[in-house]
Amino acid sequence: MSFGERNDNPAMIEAANPKGVKLERKELPSGEVLFVLNVEIPAAQFDELALAWIKYRDLQSQQYNYSLDELLAYGGFNWPIT
Repeated sequence: MSFGERNDNPAMIEAANPKGVKLERKELPSGEVLFVLNVEIPAAQFDELALAWIKYRDLQSQQYNYSLDELLAYGGFNWPIT
């Protein structure tokens, strides 16, 4: 993963030799066409990508300090998850 100068464009992700790739075309009831791309990569590589992104965007310094219970409650989950 590499980062150029400050770039506010949408994120671009390149996956070399992914385990799996699937591109789906979906037509919504409104007639709008939606494309969905799924790329399978090992979790360790995704972790590396996620940490690099967090550091690059300086997201770790923002004040998003939620507990696990708060995050689960936001999603409508009950603890314990069954």
